[in-house]
Amino acid sequence: MTCLLHQGLRPVPIRPRPGGLVGRIFLDRERHLGLGWRLLCHLPLVVAATVGVAAVLAGSDPPVGRNLLAHLVAVALVVAITWLYRRRVDRRSWRDLGLPLPGRPQLVAAGAGFALGTLTIVAFFGVLRALGWVRVDGGEVAERGVAAVVALVAAGLVMYAASALVQELAFRGYFYQNLAERLPSGPPPSSPG
Repeated sequence: MTCLLHQGLRPVPIRPRPGGLVGRIFLDRERHLGLGWRLLCHLPLVVAATVGVAAVLAGSDPPVGRNLLAHLVAVALVVAITWLYRRRVDRRSWRDLGLPLPGRPQLVAAGAGFALGTLTIVAFFGVLRALGWVRVDGGEVAERGVAAVVALVAAGLVMYAASALVQELAFRGYFYQNLAERLPSGPPPSSPG
C-alpha cells in the first residue's frame, strides 16, 4: 500500500499497524509505544519522582536546606525521565520539546513581571498598614540578620523556579508537545447561530 504523497519521485509506503493483540493495543504505525500509553506512563513517573523525593529527602517539616536539595533532585529526576522518554520511547530529539533556553528578552520580561508582582504586594501591604489593619511587631532581619534573610529569600526563589521548571517540562514540554504532534491544530470550529 502506498500513500498519495510523494517524496521526490518515489511513493511513500504506509506502514500497516503492528500485528497481534499487543501490537494493536500498545504500538502505533511507526512501531513506537502509542501516544496515549506514552502520556499515561510519563505523567505518573514524574509525579512519583517528585512525591518520592519530597517524602524521602524533605519529610514533613524540612529545614530550608533539605527542602532546597529535594527541589533540585526533583528537577534532575524529571529532566532525566523526560530525556529518556523523549530519546528512547518517542525516538525524537530533545530540541523538539520547544523549550529553548531563555534569551535576554525573556529574562527582561521575567524580571519585569517579578518586579511588578513585588511592587503590587508592597503597595497592598502599605495601604493595609496605613489604614491600621496590619501591625508589624518584629522583623526577620532584626531576629536573624541580613545574611540569613538573603539566604532564605534566595532559597525560596530557587525552589519556586525549580517547581516551575518541573511543571513546564512535564506539561508544556512533554505532554502538550506530544499532543500537538498528533492532534490537528487550527481554529476552533464555529457554532451555527
